Amino acid sequence: MTGYTNAENHSASISYNNTGDVSGVLDEKLIGYQYGYDYDKVKKEHYAIVRHTSGRTTETWYNQRGNIIRQDVNGETLKRILRDSAKLGTARSETVTNRRGLQTINDYDPQDNLLKQTLSDGSVMRYQYGPYANITEAVDERGIITQNQYSPEGYLKTSIEAVGTPLALPPPIPITSMVSRPVGPPRPMPTAPPP
Repeated sequence: MTGYTNAENHSASISYNNTGDVSGVLDEKLIGYQYGYDYDKVKKEHYAIVRHTSGRTTETWYNQRGNIIRQDVNGETLKRILRDSAKLGTARSETVTNRRGLQTINDYDPQDNLLKQTLSDGSVMRYQYGPYANITEAVDERGIITQNQYSPEGYLKTSIEAVGTPLALPPPIPITSMVSRPVGPPRPMPTAPPP
């Protein structure tokens, strides 16, 4: 594929490097991106660079599982992620350091669901999951609980915030039991004309 045209009839051309990876996308106004890739065999890290024609450059380093371990924009590190050496399918933890040096610690279960997030100020948020990796309960950093209920197919049915406090609201009427009504006052039923 050397180009495309979107639904608004704007087109762009696509160029490739000698290994067959996309190396650039430019539209008809010559606005777009240039891409570069590399792999460090010693560190076992993948690297990608994206240069926008506006001058913005985003560099991203990935581990062998495809998880971001560092990301820079225009030479400034936005975040660094240090992951423990847990094997795939086991619980793991990661420490994310932002550009100001503040750290957030994320703990995951073996299915890669976020269980606990410890913010740089020491406050903690916790999550519980049900089928389809849906969050069934979330406790925010103030201790306020949100509970969610799902259909057997995994669709959200109800969400109750501030459970156990006077601020908690009863669950809303499920969508499946709502009835469509016309807007405005009821209209009389038409009658048949007299014979």
